[in-house]
Amino acid sequence: MTTVTLVLGRDGMGDADEADFDSWVSYVCAHIDERAGFAVEVETRGARDVQSDAVTGGTDEARETVAEAKAAMWDEWCAQGAP
Repeated sequence: MTTVTLVLGRDGMGDADEADFDSWVSYVCAHIDERAGFAVEVETRGARDVQSDAVTGGTDEARETVAEAKAAMWDEWCAQGAP
């Protein structure tokens, strides 16, 4: 399988600061492979980059799986008291 890469940006994080973003990235890195069912590369946007998330590589199905896993993890992370 071609590598799937999840690129995380800061869009949608509201008033979150860099520590909050770093916490989110750590949470994703710790759980994305298990949630997706395969290894996923995680990258982050630089502070001056466009801040939207992106999923690249792999098949359409693999990218959709990663996008759905990320959305579910966002809900879980927020429910645990994240900003």
